[in-house]
Amino acid sequence: MMLTREILRCGDRSYTWQDALDCAAVEEGLRPLLRRWQAAAQAAALFDGEPDPSALQELVDACRYNLGLETAAATASWLGQWALGIEDLGEFAVREAAWLGSCHQADGGLVIAEFATALWQTAVCFGMVDVLVRPLARAALTGAEPGRCPEVVEAALGRQEAGEGARRLLAPDLLSFDYQWLHLANDEAAAEARCCLMHDGEDARELAQRIPAPYQTGHAAIGDWPRAWRDQLRSAQAGCATPPLRDVSGSAIILPGTKHAADLHAEAVVRQAKLVSLTQSLNGRENELQWAFPIGVRLSMDA
Repeated sequence: MMLTREILRCGDRSYTWQDALDCAAVEEGLRPLLRRWQAAAQAAALFDGEPDPSALQELVDACRYNLGLETAAATASWLGQWALGIEDLGEFAVREAAWLGSCHQADGGLVIAEFATALWQTAVCFGMVDVLVRPLARAALTGAEPGRCPEVVEAALGRQEAGEGARRLLAPDLLSFDYQWLHLANDEAAAEARCCLMHDGEDARELAQRIPAPYQTGHAAIGDWPRAWRDQLRSAQAGCATPPLRDVSGSAIILPGTKHAADLHAEAVVRQAKLVSLTQSLNGRENELQWAFPIGVRLSMDA
């Protein structure tokens, strides 16, 4: 069972995928990602048709391209390092295709136990295991007992100072804004959708319904988005769609609203500054972490 599978040893403590997900689920920047992956699993469970084989192959090819896997043999070998097989890549593609076709949003809160295997498959296929387990690495080096990682980290944060320098370092990523988000199959489709928005003046929601394409609205900070997207989001003007932003499943375009600077003394900012300070105090100790998979976590917030 994937949920109870050991993924990390630190000293005499053994940590499971459950511990990793528990730690990730309390991180502001990772919780939306987990909810999005859970939504794909829920969409696949609700889908009662036959997936389009060409769409599935496109998703598999995009995954392999993103991970630098040029042949089927290389793909199988790489998946084997993560205790997965070709069939797991297929299940990932089915979930993503179902989500792209419905834009199902996660119902209620995270249901880690139910979707643990799907979340592992997705993290591997997106090449994001390192990002997802970084909070667990921090917890392990803090001395957290398995099963109690989030509480121990919170206690450690309570002993940290939220220095002014750390808060100012965070400021660029704490700019927040309302947004509209569309997800398209590829860069070409995203560029065409952007043209409809910017030059034809089409409403984003109506455009998503017409295509059709996954669409959602929300409020987020720059730092909540993938690191590769942040420069585009910082420079984007309110109401102006970003250029296509690539991910494994295709390309997104985002229409940000007016950006608002964070209050550097707000509780959430103080907590994040303490997290920076705690992480800096643990830097250089990564060699104490013995991973069960080819994970290469760096604790630096910019890693």
